[in-house]
Amino acid sequence: MDSEKMFIEIPDELEVREEIRTIIGKGLIKEQKSNLRRNVLAVAAAAFVLLFMLGFVFPSYASQVPIIGGIFEIFEAEHRDYSPLQDVANEVSDDVGIARLPEEDTRTYILEDGTIKTVNETDGSVTISSGVNPYIINEIDGMSLTIKEVVFDGQNVYFTYHIETDRALGDYYHFGLSEPELWVDGVDLMKYQGFGASPGELQRVSEYNYIAVGSFSFPTFNEDVEYADLHFRLGSWQVEFPIERIDSEVIQVNETVSNEGFEATVTEVSISTIGGLIYYDFSKPPGYGILGWDFFTSSSTPDGTEANFEIKVSDNLGNEYDWGMMGEIGERRGSGTINLHEPLHPDATELIITPFMYVHHWYLGDWRHDGIGSVGEEEVIAGGGSLETREVILGVIVVTLP
Repeated sequence: MDSEKMFIEIPDELEVREEIRTIIGKGLIKEQKSNLRRNVLAVAAAAFVLLFMLGFVFPSYASQVPIIGGIFEIFEAEHRDYSPLQDVANEVSDDVGIARLPEEDTRTYILEDGTIKTVNETDGSVTISSGVNPYIINEIDGMSLTIKEVVFDGQNVYFTYHIETDRALGDYYHFGLSEPELWVDGVDLMKYQGFGASPGELQRVSEYNYIAVGSFSFPTFNEDVEYADLHFRLGSWQVEFPIERIDSEVIQVNETVSNEGFEATVTEVSISTIGGLIYYDFSKPPGYGILGWDFFTSSSTPDGTEANFEIKVSDNLGNEYDWGMMGEIGERRGSGTINLHEPLHPDATELIITPFMYVHHWYLGDWRHDGIGSVGEEEVIAGGGSLETREVILGVIVVTLP
């Protein structure tokens, strides 16, 4: 199954683990787009070609190339169609705060009145400045950043942005995305929390103009977040803007399935026009914990078994849905959310959720790690070891759609 997964380990009841584990699947199958969408994109592409040519004839126009339509609608990603997000996106340009980050030993905060607060982490000194423009566009070393649109589904934030430069960027150029803060009623819900993040791939729309879709995936909070202020670092910018949760239909499920001592529970499903969220937790019997680095590099035991939680999501019409996973896992239990990456079929009446486990039994055989390079299935098998994998289906949970 093609999927995208992010896990953060949590303390087990017998052992505290601080390691953060991130697993990214092979990617998602891109949905075939309608002829109408292709025609719209063809018109947009033709306009971009014309403007691109004008940029060469009249170089001073390069920074004036407009973005035709919403970025969610025109952005072409390999693994996901973002166009459904356009209908529910909030235009936030007038509410965005962007400031250049100071030196690494300081932190910048954008205050409610638009002034910039800089805190020196070394000596604790605080500086308040109104000399930096905290609105919409901020330039750094020949680049300017504009945050355009935002979508928040309760667990994931997607935002579009536009980069203007004074030079062409390489094919693999990207910005770092980090340090999210999610402020609700004066409290940062992301303090001491793990998260998933992607700055998105930069897509060139003219010689000096690029667009992208960035995203954050948050852990499950103890409260439903309807409104919040999101702060984060994008490249050399400190960015802040408000987010508002899109409309969704919440279905309480609380159904458990089990097999061979494995157990999984779907607690809640949230359905929206862009897809949906499935809230889950699971547990494993003794003997199926995570085999870590020590097992593969220094274990005196020749074999070991582990089990990885997986899930299949389909509907009563036979459609199977692509998803991403954000969760916390320990040695024997875990919880999190499944994020459906596409809208449900309009004629579907049931969502069919099938939790299962991939059980892996490793035999190290003659393989020994030489202290160099990675450890994986190919390396172990090439060195004389082996791997047996089987699938344990825990059951089927059927959710009636609204």
